[in-house]
Amino acid sequence: MPDDNRISAELAASALTTIQQAVQTIRTNMPFLLSLTNEERRSLPKLGDNRLALDEDASALMGQHPQFIPAFVDMAELAKDRALRIQVDTVRLSLEALLTDIEGTEMVLGSEMLMVFLAYYANAKEGAKRGVAGAQTVVDTLGKYFARSSRTPAPAAKPTTGV
Repeated sequence: MPDDNRISAELAASALTTIQQAVQTIRTNMPFLLSLTNEERRSLPKLGDNRLALDEDASALMGQHPQFIPAFVDMAELAKDRALRIQVDTVRLSLEALLTDIEGTEMVLGSEMLMVFLAYYANAKEGAKRGVAGAQTVVDTLGKYFARSSRTPAPAAKPTTGV
């Protein structure tokens, strides 16, 4: 039998406040964080995981062959960006692991709730069949959430013949 109550816990209001304050503390300590629009995200060239070696190679080569560095490049600023990117990535990885756990927890909670709602709805449907007072109201209200879409494709239109 599946474990239908994997999570039985409460989060105290004071704990939620502390968590929200911790998130704000992160934001306070990272005042340079930027919110980008979807368009900005799409338009920016990206130094993704598949290009991290580029950072190391290009930086090493810039040190070995500085004559090719454009005059407008501020090497001190590049060094700051490189160092900050590593630090931000460390924070991101920690938060992604936490977010994955939060999402998993939320998924299990939602699943547990849905199973209860399905059982309730099924009992109400049975009660409606038997004429139990109030059951049809439950079925009418909740039915829209449990309606199944037709999985059978509509029959193809018969081709017309030009006879």
